[in-house]
Amino acid sequence: MPNSVMTDIDIDVPPERVWEVLTDLAAYPRWNPFIVRAEGTPAPGSRLTLRIKSSAGWSATNKAKVLDAVPGVVLRWSARLIPIPGLAAGRHEFALSATETGTRLRHSEQFSGILVPLIGKLLVKTERDFRLLNEALKKESENA
Repeated sequence: MPNSVMTDIDIDVPPERVWEVLTDLAAYPRWNPFIVRAEGTPAPGSRLTLRIKSSAGWSATNKAKVLDAVPGVVLRWSARLIPIPGLAAGRHEFALSATETGTRLRHSEQFSGILVPLIGKLLVKTERDFRLLNEALKKESENA
């Protein structure tokens, strides 16, 4: 059973522009189909509140700790998917790299905890949600 989701997309603007859109958390309700609300500051050590809405029909609010926030390079956070330690947690990452025509985004999450093998089927749906978010981020970044 997989314990991670990894997606990629090419975006036709520089990493700095993608970063600008990605870290404007207040704008998420307008364009982001998966993280429909985000509050906090994307800076190492800070806490984010993330409202997730899956295309599979479930939703949740997660508290995340920002692990890394390097402008134009990486935004990484960790969160418990279930509030009890050790059951299910995720390390979410947006990694940006410059290409000849813009940016390659690698959007991934590594899951851990004793319940991960039981929720493996949800990971397939999470990959779909990541792809939807990637497409929306591409559109928002390129159309501004």
